[in-house]
Amino acid sequence: MVAVAGLLVNAITIVLLWRAGVEDLNTRGAWLHLLADGISSIFVVVGGVVLHLSGWRAIDPLLSMMVALFVGKWAWDLIREATTILLERKPVEIDLRRLETRLREVFPDVHQVHDLHVWEITSHYICLSMHCVLDDLRLSEMTPLQRQMAFFLRHEFGIGHTVIQFECRTLAPSETERGRLPTLVL
Repeated sequence: MVAVAGLLVNAITIVLLWRAGVEDLNTRGAWLHLLADGISSIFVVVGGVVLHLSGWRAIDPLLSMMVALFVGKWAWDLIREATTILLERKPVEIDLRRLETRLREVFPDVHQVHDLHVWEITSHYICLSMHCVLDDLRLSEMTPLQRQMAFFLRHEFGIGHTVIQFECRTLAPSETERGRLPTLVL
């Protein structure tokens, strides 16, 4: 009876947390904890019924091991995601080669991408910085391109924050003459 009452409370709380959104790592951790408690309650009820009807005592440790396997798997997934965020690593679902290929397919002005960095700073908030080599364009042409690229990256790859630096593919020979370029004095 206690397990059934606990199961009802856990079920209500699980539904409430699900509606709050389990995409946040902390909320998902709490939700998984309650889910594990709910599964434990179900297994206690099942184990109690089996033990009462058949007297089979091995049911209790077997069901306990099953709960431990569920909890262990969920805990491992949470630890892996927390580590990815804390170390600001690249999310596993983002393939950098595919990202670069898609950028060059969708944006023909992009000749090369380098210094490409992608990292996750919180649950499902991915950042990107990169250098893109373009033909010599005016600044007024680059700003719309940058916005279009950021929009594309958000919708195709889920990247929420982008820093895109443009570089010119070639300079005309007259611009590279020593006397025409400014000199930096330290």
